[in-house]
Amino acid sequence: MTSSRLRAGALLSALLALGLGALGLYRVTRPAPEAAGPALPACEDPVAVAWPGDGERLGCLSELAALYALAAHEAGCEPGETLARIRLGVGERLRVSSGEGGACAAEVEMLPGSSLLTLGLPIDLNRATVSDLEALAAIGPTRARAIVAHREAHGPFATVEALEEVSGIGEATLAAVAGQLVVAPQPGPGGR
Repeated sequence: MTSSRLRAGALLSALLALGLGALGLYRVTRPAPEAAGPALPACEDPVAVAWPGDGERLGCLSELAALYALAAHEAGCEPGETLARIRLGVGERLRVSSGEGGACAAEVEMLPGSSLLTLGLPIDLNRATVSDLEALAAIGPTRARAIVAHREAHGPFATVEALEEVSGIGEATLAAVAGQLVVAPQPGPGGR
């Protein structure tokens, strides 16, 4: 081989090695793909805890003590006896914040309708806000407002089927949303 062929071969080998090396470096340093969202808990009793600064963690009701401890840590408060007084149900969120004297303050609220649907849970027709109802594919802002206005004027719905009493809700709409709604028992005196 001539020296010019040797040099050309060496140059080609060097360029190839640099190209492959750069490709390998790209593979190592490129950003990981974004996650599709929070991991859904693998349980029948999903709940959430939240803390100041938009922190939130989904989990199972059976893990409430650990979830509460995490939220208390993130909120910078002392858990104390607060957990013993909390009645958290499936599909609800415990919002933890720092209260008086550094003790934790906790408030129970429903998860938003879109979160409930993502978790495979129905939306309670008698507790739903306009925003919650808008998460249903067949219900837009106008129908959602009509449902809430009807509930405020006539009291809680006795059944999901009673939704047909609302102006603008017919059989087709009811059929489209019935499996995503529930009418939960109303709390008695002194209940939530």
